[in-house]
Amino acid sequence: MKKYLLILLVLVLVLSMAACASPQPAVQPPAQPAGDAPAAAGDAPPAAADDREFTVVFMPKSLDNVVYNGLRDSVLERGPQIGINVEWTGPVTSNSVEQVNMIETLIERGVDAIAVAVDDASMVEDVFRRAREAGIIVATFDSDAENSARQFYVGTDNVELGRIAGQQMLRFLSEGDEVAIMIATPGMVNIQERVDGFVEVTEPAGITVRAIIDCDTNTAIAVDRANQFVAANPDLDGFFFTHGLTHYASPAALAEYMQWRSAGGVSVAIDAVYPMFAFFHGDEADFVLIDQAWDEMGVRTLDIIAQMLRGEDPGLPSDNIVHTGTFVIDRSNWRDIYATLDPW
Repeated sequence: MKKYLLILLVLVLVLSMAACASPQPAVQPPAQPAGDAPAAAGDAPPAAADDREFTVVFMPKSLDNVVYNGLRDSVLERGPQIGINVEWTGPVTSNSVEQVNMIETLIERGVDAIAVAVDDASMVEDVFRRAREAGIIVATFDSDAENSARQFYVGTDNVELGRIAGQQMLRFLSEGDEVAIMIATPGMVNIQERVDGFVEVTEPAGITVRAIIDCDTNTAIAVDRANQFVAANPDLDGFFFTHGLTHYASPAALAEYMQWRSAGGVSVAIDAVYPMFAFFHGDEADFVLIDQAWDEMGVRTLDIIAQMLRGEDPGLPSDNIVHTGTFVIDRSNWRDIYATLDPW
């Protein structure tokens, strides 16, 4: 009996020692969320996202030019939607020296990007270069400075816009007729391109340009010079306005011009803001507006800048030029368009 008890005791001791020698299970790390596998040895942790708010400044040629109002509103609305702080500033009236000075101030501030409707392309070349050297994205809209350091342009193909204006003029004029052209300020690239496109179409058709008149980008001057010219040249057949400035005034302020139109004078004008529709009267076929896609111009400029600021490829064309659309308004559709506009 004692022999059996001794054997049993030995077996218990052997089993206990074996149990103590068994390895304990390893402590497992917490499970990783799906898609967040731990980095391999030597891999740097991902950089924290730059969630700061970028500042982009839009600068038109002048703040007093109402044609930019739609573009202004579109970028100020779009900015918060994509996390961009948008500012709108510029010379009160068109002034290329002041525009350069204001860009220099933005460089000193260290803003992230500027988008400029260039007043004089030759004036901005140096300041654009210095902005780029300071790490600021530089874009142009509406009026380009193609030979500068700007990174891209968004806006109307202004040569094509001039061609469209010429085609509209040829609806009413014929070989031997003469026209005048109203420009803004000499040296504005977009305005000169419109003149070039217009002449490209009308000259082969036998239309002669009697005069090119500038208005210093000022409505009051444009009104006076239009009235004076048609009063002195009542036999003029057509008038091409490369901008909307003249027609921001009321028809009453353009008495001589309206008299010339009543006698058969034909007008084609660029842009189509609210007061310009007052110059459509009845179903006369002597007045045509060609509008530009201002909302699209602003939003596309801002969206491209936002992509660049975030290190994304905006997919620009090889020439870094993005063209936006145009729209012809005449007696066939002006009432429908006018009905959609907010009075001001």
